[in-house]
Amino acid sequence: CETHRPTASECPMGEICYFGTRCDVRTHAPTPPPTRRPTDSPTPFPTASPTASDAPSWSPTASSEPSVAPTKQGPTRSPTRSPTKRPTWSPLTDVQTEMFCGLSWQDVTSKCRERCPSGEDTECPEGFFCFAYTGCQEEKGYPEDEYQHLNGHGDEESPGDSGNADGKDEEKQEEKIEPCVPFQVTITPDNWPQEISWTLTNEAGEVVADDGNEEMTKGEPYIWLECVPRRECYEFKIMDSGGDGLCCDHGDGNYKVDFDEQLVKVGAAFYNDEVVEVGVCG
Repeated sequence: CETHRPTASECPMGEICYFGTRCDVRTHAPTPPPTRRPTDSPTPFPTASPTASDAPSWSPTASSEPSVAPTKQGPTRSPTRSPTKRPTWSPLTDVQTEMFCGLSWQDVTSKCRERCPSGEDTECPEGFFCFAYTGCQEEKGYPEDEYQHLNGHGDEESPGDSGNADGKDEEKQEEKIEPCVPFQVTITPDNWPQEISWTLTNEAGEVVADDGNEEMTKGEPYIWLECVPRRECYEFKIMDSGGDGLCCDHGDGNYKVDFDEQLVKVGAAFYNDEVVEVGVCG
């Protein structure tokens, strides 16, 4: 018992570590033996009563009675409209804001149903046209009966009415008014504004729009805006009673003609008059 080694790895090379030798008594107290007597015996008698708990209720928990009839949830009177065919528009210009669908000029200005920012009839329901400069600022939508008719949910034609169908269609076609588009003239007069005037004439020779020269001032641009039927050919004629046009001996003037928001002509040098075709011609 010379040296105590707690673990076998601590013995010098060639020596063996032994466990449970009496040498342990000299340096470490042995683990006390287990007690011979058991722990206290259980109580001889059970507890007087089981753990108290709430007594069960005599009736089930009350709950709301079901309704006598199911909740009313009928279908909507008209189907949900199909997704719009037009894309989301970027912020609209002042002109686009007032473009609306309608059957006629009076119809569109009084009802303001739906915008058509592209200016195309295809953006409106079948039978409707796109009008510009309507003065409308807010979309009021289509009345329910009118919406059902547009989507094929109107009253079906009875056999007795079939004979009058063609006549009614013809009457409706006659009631439709050709949609109009903006026609704009911009004139910057030379030093003699009182000599300038212009006219817009249709194929039948009727003057659709014109203006004189009483209010113009030299060097200041003046704008005239008209709404004219789209599918027609027109002759725009600008005249100078002095015979020297708008440029260049007596000032630097010019004129511009726009039809359906498209530039058609820019001019300045002419003599007595100059003629420009606009619209659907040829």
